[in-house]
Amino acid sequence: MLDGFWSAIDNNTIYMRVNKEDLSNPNYGSTDHPVPVFKVWGGR
Repeated sequence: MLDGFWSAIDNNTIYMRVNKEDLSNPNYGSTDHPVPVFKVWGGR
């Protein structure tokens, strides 16, 4: 399933909606603790 996702966004712009507080939280942002994403959509 993820292979289809990554091939669909290859060389395109993507937008993600995240919580600003989570984005600035030092406990998030690593492979073990990624920033939660609420919505993803594409644009060209």
